[in-house]
Amino acid sequence: MYKYFVLLGVLLLFPWKQLLATEDSLIKVWENPKNHDTLRFEAYKNYIWETYMFTNPDTALVLSKELYDLAEKKAISKYMVAALNHQAVAYSILGQTDQSLVLYAQSLSLAMENHNEIGAGVIYSNMGVIYTDRGAYKEAAENYFKALKIFEKKKDITRIGRLYNNLGVLYNSQKIYHLAIKYYEESLKIKETLKDPKEIGGAYLNLGAVYGNLKESEKAKTYYEQAYFYLKKAKDLVGLGNYYLNIGQLYDKSGEYNKSLNSYLRALELFTQVNDVVKITMTEIYLGGNYNKLEEKDLALMHLVSGIEKAKQYQVQSMEMIAAQELYLVFDKAQDYEKALTYLDLYHQIKDSLNSAKNQEAALNMKYQHEYDKKAIMDSLEFARIQGLNILEIEEQKAALAKARTQQIAMYGGIVLLLGLGLVMYRSYRTKKKAHDIINKQHQLLAQTHQEIKESIDYAKRLQNTILPNDLTLLEHFPNHFVLFKPKDVVSGDFYWFEYIKEKDLRIVAVADCTGHGVPGAMVSLVCATALNRSVNELGISDPGLILDMTRKLIIETFTKRKQYLRDGMDITICCLDANNLCAYSGASNSLWHFSKKAFDQRNESALTEHRVDKHSVGWTETLKPFKTQTIQLGSGDYIYLQTDGFVDQFGGPKNKKFKKKPLKEYLLSITTRDPLTQKELLLQKFNNWKGSEEQVDDVCMMGIKV
Repeated sequence: MYKYFVLLGVLLLFPWKQLLATEDSLIKVWENPKNHDTLRFEAYKNYIWETYMFTNPDTALVLSKELYDLAEKKAISKYMVAALNHQAVAYSILGQTDQSLVLYAQSLSLAMENHNEIGAGVIYSNMGVIYTDRGAYKEAAENYFKALKIFEKKKDITRIGRLYNNLGVLYNSQKIYHLAIKYYEESLKIKETLKDPKEIGGAYLNLGAVYGNLKESEKAKTYYEQAYFYLKKAKDLVGLGNYYLNIGQLYDKSGEYNKSLNSYLRALELFTQVNDVVKITMTEIYLGGNYNKLEEKDLALMHLVSGIEKAKQYQVQSMEMIAAQELYLVFDKAQDYEKALTYLDLYHQIKDSLNSAKNQEAALNMKYQHEYDKKAIMDSLEFARIQGLNILEIEEQKAALAKARTQQIAMYGGIVLLLGLGLVMYRSYRTKKKAHDIINKQHQLLAQTHQEIKESIDYAKRLQNTILPNDLTLLEHFPNHFVLFKPKDVVSGDFYWFEYIKEKDLRIVAVADCTGHGVPGAMVSLVCATALNRSVNELGISDPGLILDMTRKLIIETFTKRKQYLRDGMDITICCLDANNLCAYSGASNSLWHFSKKAFDQRNESALTEHRVDKHSVGWTETLKPFKTQTIQLGSGDYIYLQTDGFVDQFGGPKNKKFKKKPLKEYLLSITTRDPLTQKELLLQKFNNWKGSEEQVDDVCMMGIKV
């Protein structure tokens, strides 16, 4: 379902804006020192929210932490609250909902201290989203209605519309469909007056979901069509991911499993691109169930096991329950009844837990009350016993005290000796403590250094993500494609690249392998991608060979200092497709693979052809030879495959050898009748099975495009 985090964001000085920001009106407002602080903060707040929160939550989190520091220095409590909310939302998208709730508690306290009612309402609403995901419906409702009371008091129509939407999600989750429809329709009315395509698309999407649950499939499809129109107009990747997930469930229920499979795979790509871990979890679980219905046991298990582990990690009990049920069905079908029973028991445990949440809470309160009453009674009995001591007992106590005095005198000598020994031990302790403190400081320094390195690598990843093409853009120009991108480390020396030249109706796509991997490789990839962009966008080159010639020139200029020539560069395959599917291509070391549907249908052994390219790299060499451009006329149903060498060079298998090209070609030929996204799934499974427990040796990047 399509849920909204509603918050007042905060703005901050963005020290890397030349790399990550665009020439946007919001940025200009922030950069103008003549503007009032409130105006500047509000503008940058909206920029962070709209640009990063749902497409790059890691970046949003980093900015929000700095944002809080800036707001605190200026003592602007409203924006301190907003900064904490930003962080909480980012953590929630990243699946760390416990941390989100901690931050919401802090921001709620701060909002109330400063009489920030709207801020408090936003926090209540966002907490309601988390509790809904967790299946804690009572807590979700309490928070939502607290928020609604505030928004109605303030007559905040926009937030009321979003809150109605969230209430619809809550009631839909509990299968109270008439209330879900009521709130979704009220939300839609408000959003239509605001004319925001993203908001309107979300409302239509949720109405489609509830009618899908009511098995009114035609009505659901009508709403989904409306949703797709608005979400595509808004270029809302998360919303489109939700669309594919929901329409996939509709196809799934009607038994159209191939259609649902394609929808789930498309949803998974979109959610992966924006790193929405909760939605990735949901999609993997539905995808696993879909594969089971298609008799693909291995793929079903791969996604279901991954999904149930993530559901536990992110505390999404409702999805853990569905995953357990699907795993039961997989093992039951495979006649592995022991494992089937294990997952069936887990399914019922979670289901009972979700259904009896209120009873559990009442029982817990009764338990606490019972323990309180019991303690009160015990305290009263103890008091009565003390008051009932008679004179004889008092005399006995006096005699005992006299005896104790005698024993104390005898003890003094021993105490003196113990003090001497204690002094020696204390000095030894001080020496050890100093050494321990030094070790602790070293550990803290190492931990701090490790954290700084991790943050630097995470930032490098965010920078690298900026050079990768948007999945929605690729989907628009290549409706049938896949990208298998599996870095060896957090960041990659491999990358894929795309550019569309509207004036000539040309689609240019490339897959590249830069010198090194990890952070060094990622740094080189930024230089190489920038050079490709300049060659095409600034210099207007569209011929693949000439693009590589110019890109090499720009790379050499970048890496050449004081007449010292660095050999850093890249191996690459680059293709340019026109409107008639004439494919002009060039490359450095990495060949282009072409699958001919016509040859395959004729059972021709050359259905999958490797088209070789130049062997020299796009970088400095002693002899700078020009890159050749060649052409292939592609037919309907043909594929082109662009790849780096990471897949074929991977060690594994029974003899721990490289995978190599020939087995990969044979495997590709065996799966070319499958749709592109299924090919990606099968290739990923093949790679992981081959690798086994071995370390991944290099980055892996492969793109398949169907004409």
